[in-house]
Amino acid sequence: MSARKRRQNRSADEAELVRELIEALTALGNYLVAEHREFENQQRPLGEVLRQSLNQYERAAEAVRRLRELVFGGGPGHEDRQGR
Repeated sequence: MSARKRRQNRSADEAELVRELIEALTALGNYLVAEHREFENQQRPLGEVLRQSLNQYERAAEAVRRLRELVFGGGPGHEDRQGR
């Protein structure tokens, strides 16, 4: 595969991960706003909204891990090379 094609594939992968991250964070924010409203009105069990919020947090965290791996590489010690 040519270097240009690899860059295009990597850019597409990065764009997909960023989209996934944005969607998960948007959903998380929406759940937290709903949670706040429902807690004040006590319309729905708090546990259900918290579970949905945590699912979106986990989705966002996984997208960040995958993006970090794509950008910095997933080999041993890659965090040390990046000053972490």
